[in-house]
Amino acid sequence: MEDRILILAPRGRDAQIASELIQQSGFPCTTCVDLDNMVVELDAGASAALITEEALAKGDRTGISDWLKSQPAWSDLPFVVLANGDRSPRSALASMRLEDLGNIVLLERPLHAEAMVGAIRSAVKARHRQYEIREFAATLERSVQERTIELEAARDTLEVALDAAGMGNWTLDVGTGEIESTPRYDQIFGYDEPQRGWNRERFLGHVDVADRVIVATALTAAAAQGEINLECLISTKDGSARWIAVNGRVRRDLDGTPSRITGVVSDITARREADARLAQAQKMDAVGQLTGGVAHDFNNLLTPIVGSLDLLRRRLIDDERGQKLVMAALSAAERASTLTQRLLAFARRQTLQPSAVNISSLIDGITDLMRRSLGPTIEVVIDVPADLSSARADPNQLELALLNLAINARDAMPSGGQLTVSATEIDVEEGSVPALKAGRYIRVTATDTGTGMDEHTLAHAIEPFFSTKGVGKGTGLGLSMVHGLAAQSGGTLTISSVVGQGTSIAVWLPAT
Repeated sequence: MEDRILILAPRGRDAQIASELIQQSGFPCTTCVDLDNMVVELDAGASAALITEEALAKGDRTGISDWLKSQPAWSDLPFVVLANGDRSPRSALASMRLEDLGNIVLLERPLHAEAMVGAIRSAVKARHRQYEIREFAATLERSVQERTIELEAARDTLEVALDAAGMGNWTLDVGTGEIESTPRYDQIFGYDEPQRGWNRERFLGHVDVADRVIVATALTAAAAQGEINLECLISTKDGSARWIAVNGRVRRDLDGTPSRITGVVSDITARREADARLAQAQKMDAVGQLTGGVAHDFNNLLTPIVGSLDLLRRRLIDDERGQKLVMAALSAAERASTLTQRLLAFARRQTLQPSAVNISSLIDGITDLMRRSLGPTIEVVIDVPADLSSARADPNQLELALLNLAINARDAMPSGGQLTVSATEIDVEEGSVPALKAGRYIRVTATDTGTGMDEHTLAHAIEPFFSTKGVGKGTGLGLSMVHGLAAQSGGTLTISSVVGQGTSIAVWLPAT
């Protein structure tokens, strides 16, 4: 930057003398003829201006005023003003002219060379500081812009990462209760379009009634505790129930007052369902081990009982009354033996003789028996491809299992209906069907049009001794036995049901 000094001193030799003194001090000078000329030179650049008070009184000051007002925020051009030497008080108009210049140093006459040169040096130094401030401000602005870009990139990266993880970001204003959220947050609550107007009350409105007070208390306590970590059940926009995890940390003002809670929300429904299935499987495994042990020991006790009764029957061949009593005891023992076999089937400890079973032929062989067992009010429909691959299973036990499913279907249709038995071959991917490894399976399905099962019944359907038929009308071991057979054969049992529409039970068996 050239330290040029502009001079406007139209009276006598003031301009010449000032120019000589300033140039001797090492500063280049340009003499202006009037205010408009000074504006032109100011546009070309200058570090300071020397102007006489009488020059301000002549000509139009509009140009110089506009130029001064148009200066950027960092700029305040310094003026050294030579007073007119009048000893009378300065008029209001004259004072206003000086105020319009803004940054001035007023030198009284008679003028001393040292004072003028010193004022010029100070003005140039002040101008240098202004330029330094400009450079610092520009550097700071660039740094802020670069940092802003970095922060925006980091924020975008975080949002992408959270979105990929299925997490929605949220910020709760502790004072107002308003919530800022990301689109993923909205999607977790069932909204396809970005939502506005989230607040504490709207969030709590989605929380299940049973959890609402607990969640509200946790939000209030978070300000004091510094964090919030909870899981709760919510109702989404369409009314479906989902489990979510809410995790957040408190942000404080400079004085330590909690101002915001920022965190993430994620849908953990799949995890909760998997945990429930695992807990159920562990419970069933424990029950199965206990049931299997009891059934095995009881079966061992039945063997000598049945043998002794058979010997007694032979000895009492001429005793009609004794024969009836022994036959009644044998009948009870056989029923007990059948019960233990069902218990062993549930516990997956029965003795199986697996082989390649032609499912089409097996179902065809029991269809007549199935129709007779179900009665005339129930239509039996068979939908099994003739070219279906074989399944690996014990054919005798599989027949009993399918007949058991048919009897259950009959009981679910007291007013009649339709039972459809179908079979298909399916390639199962890992994790697509619970409890099944990846591979090829034959799925045999029995679908009825009966009363269906509610969620509670469906959750306990395969548990041993669970029955909805009332006391004395069922052992509650039918589905347990079928499930045990499927599992022991390397497959599984799946159930789907809708109250009032019917139930579909599928037996999955490995294909050969």
